[in-house]
Amino acid sequence: MQEEMITQEGILEKVRQRLGALEGNAEQAVAEALAILNESRQTLPQQTEAQFVSANVSFSQYKVWSPEERFQYLNDAQKNNTAWIERQFEELSAVWLMVIDGQVVAHDADFQNLLKPQEFKALCQKYGKYPFVFFHSRLFMIEETTA
Repeated sequence: MQEEMITQEGILEKVRQRLGALEGNAEQAVAEALAILNESRQTLPQQTEAQFVSANVSFSQYKVWSPEERFQYLNDAQKNNTAWIERQFEELSAVWLMVIDGQVVAHDADFQNLLKPQEFKALCQKYGKYPFVFFHSRLFMIEETTA
């Protein structure tokens, strides 16, 4: 839906249609309110690219969690950062990626190149945190065929 540009006079006319003739300072008040609104739109920061919003926990914290807590931790991160994650998959041509502090710290286009356990442990030790690990949905697509 494209935003329609409407002039200050156009808005004043619509207000007059709804409320009737504006008395005293009412018209000036509406004009000032519109000016303030337009100024605030110009000074608001432009919407920036979505940032990764989930916080990583330490490796030791992750280890003591139950499987349900681990699932919830990773699932919440996936839900809260869906657009950001999809953009990373596309930009990096990756099928898996690992994220710490909102930065991709490991990724690859081949699932076979997933970090080995000792490499993963070294990554956790290097950053002192457990990474979020995401897999591209195309890894789980099932090709349908007919017999």
